[in-house]
Amino acid sequence: MKKFLALVAITLLAPLANASVFDECSFFDYACKLNYAGPVEEVHSFADNQHAESIGIDSNGNKIVTLALQGKVLKVFPDGTEETLATLPVGVLNIFTFQGVAGGLTIDMQDNVYVAVGASDPANRGVWKVDALGNAALLAQMPLTSAPNGIAIHGDDVIIADSLGALWKADRFTPGPAVLLSNDPLLAPIPGFPIPGPNGIQVYGDTAVVAVSATGLVVAFDLVAETASVHAVMPVGIAGFPQGGDDFAMDVFGRIYMTTDYHQTVIRVNLDGSFDEVMSAADGLDGPTAAVFGRSSGYWGLENLRLYVTTGNFPFGVPPGFPADPGHGGKILGMDTGITGYPRHLNVLAN
Repeated sequence: MKKFLALVAITLLAPLANASVFDECSFFDYACKLNYAGPVEEVHSFADNQHAESIGIDSNGNKIVTLALQGKVLKVFPDGTEETLATLPVGVLNIFTFQGVAGGLTIDMQDNVYVAVGASDPANRGVWKVDALGNAALLAQMPLTSAPNGIAIHGDDVIIADSLGALWKADRFTPGPAVLLSNDPLLAPIPGFPIPGPNGIQVYGDTAVVAVSATGLVVAFDLVAETASVHAVMPVGIAGFPQGGDDFAMDVFGRIYMTTDYHQTVIRVNLDGSFDEVMSAADGLDGPTAAVFGRSSGYWGLENLRLYVTTGNFPFGVPPGFPADPGHGGKILGMDTGITGYPRHLNVLAN
């Protein structure tokens, strides 16, 4: 806990405004900066049928993205060029059993990338570790009765959100089977409803924050006490469905920037339980799947205030009443905020 408090204190020294914020907020107007959401711009577009699922930032400011259906881990350089870091064996797609897809990713301080892979072959299903040179190996196997999706670092472990209703953990340094952490009822999906249960996950201090897509719950799981509680309930969206979250980013105060996929929004979940819509389809969202704050080389860099969002634009699995996706490639969108993002790569310091 002391390490976490020190981390937050240091991070708060980062700049609380950038040029676009100054247009609306005076330097010392923290209330204005807390509510600020700048214009949205397209940062990168992917080729047709390349569906972006998750995003992280490495130590050089490159954006690391998983392409769900191809199993690719792409590096997108600041100049927009792409490089395939690794291609993981996802196998044959079956959207009803969450097989044949690459899910969430997370990055440590050495630029190792950990990817949740829902491979159709049991031998390849689980967490894969890809080093900075692109060498890939299965780190932690998971059973076919699981659906690995979101993933986050907590100290020496990675915590995996299982869309069938559970959390797992795996040692980042020692290969072996993933260990079931919890199947608390708050994590359960809705039986027969074709929307995932636990989806996105981020760690804030010693708490794993989990978006349960089907129910619209945001669950806080205490990684020390191993207990779950309701952190927030997402608002109702299209066709009366809750705006259940996909993956998300958090700022240093613990506020959530939640992507909602089918609902075509990014919702800021405030600490008092209120919500602000900060992005919509009018901004170019087309199946938003994940979000991350930028990563500057130092605490004073302006990238720490910039939110990046991936759009998957998947051409299948749309519930009744939702607009169909045409199936072209995904995108990365960028938006300035007024508060610096929580530096998730420093979660290695948690224990």
